[in-house]
Amino acid sequence: MNIVHTTDFRGFKINIIQDENYDSDMLNEDDSIFLLYYHRDFWVTRKGFEQRPSAEMLNDWMKDYYFFPVYAYIHSGVALSLGNNAYPFTCPFDTSMCGGILIKKDDTDFDTEEKRLKAAQATIQEWNDVLSGNVYGYQIMRNDEEIDTCWGFIGYYETSGIISECQSIVDNEIQRNAEKYAKQLELSI
Repeated sequence: MNIVHTTDFRGFKINIIQDENYDSDMLNEDDSIFLLYYHRDFWVTRKGFEQRPSAEMLNDWMKDYYFFPVYAYIHSGVALSLGNNAYPFTCPFDTSMCGGILIKKDDTDFDTEEKRLKAAQATIQEWNDVLSGNVYGYQIMRNDEEIDTCWGFIGYYETSGIISECQSIVDNEIQRNAEKYAKQLELSI
């Protein structure tokens, strides 16, 4: 367990822990938008899209999906981009374009090019966070007793909302305990 941040909040201890067991397959569960990539060192598929596509298969996919090409820089890890015009994606030896983001054409959430591009960029950011280990969980403790835990917060912990989520849980726990104590006082009077 790799605790990356600890803070005390209203008498509770909040531990932020790197989630080393996050299953990246969960990122591709959405039927409307998903990543496919077919490189020997980085392979992402989903049911119905298991094999590397031929030109004919790509043409069939384009009937139902918008396609955003994805570039991968693969060198001591993997970084993804929708473009190949910024370092390290300009490195011809470690960069490839062997996949893309597919967005279902009949999904009304993606009815404009701008919405589709934003969604594709958000998907790439989410994948990059997971690939670089920016997935966290929390553990809330009070007097060495675990009050709550949750895992799978994607994005850097200082900006992902995980800390404010924990503080809200602590506030609710304090409120619940105050109400419980007030009822006990009423019963004893």
